[in-house]
Amino acid sequence: MKKTIIITILFSLLLTSCNDNEKKEPAVFVNNTKNSTPVNEEISTENSFEYGLASQRFINADNITSIEKELSNITYYCVDVDVTEPFPSNFLLKCFSENKTPIITVNYSENTTDMIRFANEAAKINISAVYNVFPCYGDIESSKYKTNFSNFVSLIKRASPSSKIIWSFNALNNISLSEYYPQESQIDFIGLNCVFTSPYDSIYEIQSFKTTCDNLTIEKPVIITQFGVNHFDNYEHTYMIEGAEKFIEYFYNDLCPLVPDLTAVIYFDENMLNTQNPNIKPCDYSILSVPELNSAFLEITNK
Repeated sequence: MKKTIIITILFSLLLTSCNDNEKKEPAVFVNNTKNSTPVNEEISTENSFEYGLASQRFINADNITSIEKELSNITYYCVDVDVTEPFPSNFLLKCFSENKTPIITVNYSENTTDMIRFANEAAKINISAVYNVFPCYGDIESSKYKTNFSNFVSLIKRASPSSKIIWSFNALNNISLSEYYPQESQIDFIGLNCVFTSPYDSIYEIQSFKTTCDNLTIEKPVIITQFGVNHFDNYEHTYMIEGAEKFIEYFYNDLCPLVPDLTAVIYFDENMLNTQNPNIKPCDYSILSVPELNSAFLEITNK
């Protein structure tokens, strides 16, 4: 997902009142019937993956908020950049000083000159990071995509040999993994991007996520590089905080255990209500600024 249409981590109450009697139950919890009991299974204690919070908007390290500093279960900070932008040196220094793992998401590019400049700047600071390189959404011809992915990874690994590489893709639209999967020797992690459009009407996205997990036979550790659920209803112009709380619980309790070799989950915290992109509906994935969702996240991740 491009920076202009964003993601990452984790706002008020309803903008307009709505009739409580007309509220629907989250589709994900109803098993195709209105009166089904919500799924509420505990995460197995055998699961050992880490829960991480991150913010793709941390271009300026000073933007890391005090709330995030207080959350002890934040292990990752993320930044989202284009290769045309300056290398985020301040961000890496901030991560290093706070003992957090930096993840740098680099949006797709075909510009070799900018790739070389970006890698050279990475070499100057010489701090290891995790690079989420060219998240794949199936909108670029596969051979061109794989060529540019390989070129950029080669440059970054030459600039920072101890850095790690994530290849991530949209886990909700059934991208052909065999068509877009890059050279296995160049990657260290598989990343799943899964940003759900609604806590109530995401049943097809949920099924796609389950199908992706069933078909994920690549023997690499997995990071959920984006998880978020929109909690703003564009049609009724209301917030869906209670539904988002339940969806967060459902995701961690029931969907995370389906992911093979899961090592980390990073929340996509982004408020896009004021987006200027005409192709994007106003939506809100933010969590740290919403006390109810922040509490729900802390409760589920501190189990």
